[in-house]
Amino acid sequence: MSKTGLPAATFAHASDVQVGEYAIAIGSPENYSNSVTMGIISGLDRSIENTGDTSLVDLIQTDAAISPGNSGGALLDEYGRVVGINEAYLPPERRARKTLALLSG
Repeated sequence: MSKTGLPAATFAHASDVQVGEYAIAIGSPENYSNSVTMGIISGLDRSIENTGDTSLVDLIQTDAAISPGNSGGALLDEYGRVVGINEAYLPPERRARKTLALLSG
């Protein structure tokens, strides 16, 4: 497959991201290439304190299923615009299951 002439990704502005909207997570968890899951944006401006040497702030919370290995994949809105980058997964034993993405803009 030729990889030339592909369209560039478009990014949503941070003010366009709203709680209750659809979220589409793209990634490759557990080496399963091109995995896609869908959920709802359930929170904005979330943070995780003390994750190693840094804290993660300005996160988007979604219930789109993200497994270890999805970090770095795009989080899209219902129009296919990038709203964030999948960054963290908090498993159920840590708290209620949460998936978090860095805000794109």
